[in-house]
Amino acid sequence: MHNIFEFRDQKGSLCLNDTMVLHYIELTKFCPNKPRHRRTPFEKWLQVLKFSEKYITMNELPDYLSEEEGVAMAVSRLKEINADREMRQLLEAREKEAHYVATLKKIARDEGHEAGLTEGRAEGLKKGLLKAKEETAIKMYKRGIEIDLISEVTGLGKDDIENLIRQQPPNS
Repeated sequence: MHNIFEFRDQKGSLCLNDTMVLHYIELTKFCPNKPRHRRTPFEKWLQVLKFSEKYITMNELPDYLSEEEGVAMAVSRLKEINADREMRQLLEAREKEAHYVATLKKIARDEGHEAGLTEGRAEGLKKGLLKAKEETAIKMYKRGIEIDLISEVTGLGKDDIENLIRQQPPNS
């Protein structure tokens, strides 16, 4: 469930483990059935990560989790973020945009490998990405999110966002 990847040169003679190490945790492999008193601190943190939605709705954490250093503070911070409507919308918008971009890249890769990506297709994908960003910006504006924040999330310029807003028909 916990894999550690180190960066090495191809010969294996130079390892950058003091500089950079990647820890990959597969939460799907975490089994919460182990008796609580036998869980390691690492397993307690995994439980909080995997079931964070449950813990942010609880008034109090179970003793075995609240006694673990930093867990109560992390869950408290999650509650703050979840309670802040604007922050939650920002995170959701970033997630949606990242998913859309990943989808476009996969389509471009797949089509590019099959028949060679033509200039026209590449341009079409760029236009599709821009349209998605513009739609996200409008939705965020309609939800009352400030233009500075919309610009930060979408990567669109403030002037571009203001132009989009002006182009919207009234009561839409």
